[in-house]
Amino acid sequence: MKNEFEGLRKGFLILVSLWILVLMQIPLNLSYAANVESMIYSVIYNDPNVRVFYPRIMEICHNDSANGTLLATCEEYIRQMPVHPIYKSSDKGKTWTRISDVKDTQHGWGMRFQPMLFELPQTVGSLPKGTILCAGNAIPSDMSKTSIDLYKSNDLGVTWTYMSTVCAGGRANPSGKEDPVWEPFLYLDKEGKLVCAFSDERDPAHNQLLGHYVSEDGGYTWGPMVQDVSLGELRPGMPIVANLPNGRYFMVYEIVRLPGAQIHYKFSDDGLNWEPISDRGTPITTVDVYSPGGTPYCVWAPVGGPNGMIIVSAKGPCDPLCGDFAVNYNLGKGHWYRMRTPIKYDGSVGSGYSRSMVVSANGKELYSVVNLPNGHRSRLNMVFYRIPLELAVGWSYKLTAACSFKNLGVENNSNANGANVKQWSNNEDTSQQWTLQAAGDGYYKLVAKNSGKVLEVDQQSTADGANVVQREYANRDNQKWKIEYVGDGFYKLTAKHSEKCLSVSNGSSAEGANVHQSTDNNSDAQKWRMDPVDTQNPWGEWEYVTGT
Repeated sequence: MKNEFEGLRKGFLILVSLWILVLMQIPLNLSYAANVESMIYSVIYNDPNVRVFYPRIMEICHNDSANGTLLATCEEYIRQMPVHPIYKSSDKGKTWTRISDVKDTQHGWGMRFQPMLFELPQTVGSLPKGTILCAGNAIPSDMSKTSIDLYKSNDLGVTWTYMSTVCAGGRANPSGKEDPVWEPFLYLDKEGKLVCAFSDERDPAHNQLLGHYVSEDGGYTWGPMVQDVSLGELRPGMPIVANLPNGRYFMVYEIVRLPGAQIHYKFSDDGLNWEPISDRGTPITTVDVYSPGGTPYCVWAPVGGPNGMIIVSAKGPCDPLCGDFAVNYNLGKGHWYRMRTPIKYDGSVGSGYSRSMVVSANGKELYSVVNLPNGHRSRLNMVFYRIPLELAVGWSYKLTAACSFKNLGVENNSNANGANVKQWSNNEDTSQQWTLQAAGDGYYKLVAKNSGKVLEVDQQSTADGANVVQREYANRDNQKWKIEYVGDGFYKLTAKHSEKCLSVSNGSSAEGANVHQSTDNNSDAQKWRMDPVDTQNPWGEWEYVTGT
């Protein structure tokens, strides 16, 4: 049996004619997240007759006055002669305008699948810094051929010119192997040459393998194909590469035919050598046993500690909703942690398929695009969202204890003053969501979203073991917390009145274990992840918590 993610990718290769799509407009109850009204998304592409896959985003960073502009594209399932639509936002994703289409001017088949946008950060061959490239898969309507083609734009995505065919393959067959090529990804190697990584079914010894081509002239001509990951009957796919600050390269990919199409990764010192090619790489599993699988993406961000953070997205798994990230704070070594995200989606009808991300130029925000249901079966739109990567006032967070990976929550979802606060398994209830607000002098209050009441040490006690509850805000020091980053994505929270830390009693991992204050001892019982849920003001500038 083929893995569900392989089935998704290949099954979507056959376009359904528009009249069938219209007949399939059956309402489907799917939620994006627990609190849609305050979600921080904007819809880029929304058409009741269209489904969108493979969304991609980039931020212009090397074009002077245009820097900060966002461009997005996707697969567009509507046309006999499909294109890769190009959308532009000049206001950090609040509004979007379709400015152009990348059309197949070489074969006349249509740009059908797997677009990828890339801005040259330096001069490459005859192409100047700031040239925008789009690679995509040109495929005729009978699916008889596949061709990864490269186009360029010298005017910020308004017009596009064909440059070259990186490689070509056989039939895009959803029911069997007929040697297609898939899923291009562009980056520069250590010497500044353009690289196109891709998935390849042309080798009869392998179900599918990962490889790359190199261009020394910016994409007009390409050298020989080089294999990167070759695993026989296993099926590595969808290679994505990120540059790390230590000069190394980090590549993630799915391995279909392993359970859940689990995401694996490898390193390279030059962006070209990923040997041994027969090595599967390292699977990603977080410390709370979350194993992302299918349609991966990765970026590196310069926040989160001295080594920054690697962020990996995937379609699944769903427990019960999909969408969480896996993050690492040590350049891919050591522990991985789950980062819960504000945009979540049901796993059906292909939602969340091959979400992409980009880190803002200032390094403090994550931009992402994802395909989500638009209210009709088999209809998907393209949605943009942005989240701060450092703690920001006005955002709501889930606080997850390092000792248990359970969440800080108000018992019984109570609205009452004095309701106890304990740790609980994750759910989408607002009793586990806390809004960060400034309380003055570098201290903050945490407001329970279910009740509007704040986290406080009961009866203003300064004793070890004093209980923690919720209560109406009264501007008392036992309701104010200092928040300090302690590494690996964890924070400690210290009560102003007592200088004691928010702690899980006895470091327990039990459901419903009590939470109290205790003297700082640097234990996991006093370390908390703070993962974003949503915000009241998504389009404003973030007021970051200092010292994180």
